[in-house]
Amino acid sequence: MNSSYDVVIIGGGVSGSSTAYFLAAQKSFDG
Repeated sequence: MNSSYDVVIIGGGVSGSSTAYFLAAQKSFDG
């Protein structure tokens, strides 16, 4: 696990899940 994070997603509902999905889909995002 990382000791620090670039992004923290709060909430696991539709908006939290879609935010996590689209951030993970970005090839340039490594957080």
